[in-house]
Amino acid sequence: MSIVQDPIRQLSLVCDALRPASVEAVQFAAHANTLEKQRSMVANQHFWQGQPNLWKQLLTARAALRMAEDHKPFFETFGYACNPDCNLTDQDADANWYALEFASLKEECRLARSQVLKLQEELRASDLAELRAALGLLAEREGAVSYTLALLRVAGKAQRLTGRLLGRLQKMLRLGGRATESRDHNE
Repeated sequence: MSIVQDPIRQLSLVCDALRPASVEAVQFAAHANTLEKQRSMVANQHFWQGQPNLWKQLLTARAALRMAEDHKPFFETFGYACNPDCNLTDQDADANWYALEFASLKEECRLARSQVLKLQEELRASDLAELRAALGLLAEREGAVSYTLALLRVAGKAQRLTGRLLGRLQKMLRLGGRATESRDHNE
């Protein structure tokens, strides 16, 4: 059984061999390092498929054996076996690779579309909030403008009224001055 198929059990075996570890620590480590979480932390596709023996569908026997020979010390140290599919042709390997890449690309497109839709929704919500705020400011300004216009109308009426009162006062003063002159004459 591989670490991909049963990470908690395999990590527990490693921890037991190194030093005692609590079940909680092993569970935390396994859940904190899932393939999905690892993928989100890198820009490349280093954590691509996570399928045991996938290489047997992608590498011909010739390519796999050459790779095993080039890395023989590591294969021996880690106990890796190189038992490729001898019936896999170059065309089949390429077809398998393209199928995986197509599925991966399709998933990336789906995720990108979902991110775009989410951003559009956030933008709409943001635009709506900004529009509401702008309308509120506009209403406040419109209220202030209406109030100012009302004050100006009142001030205009007051100015006209004041003008009329001044005109009457001047007229009264002129008439009062004539009345005083005629009294002075009569005496």
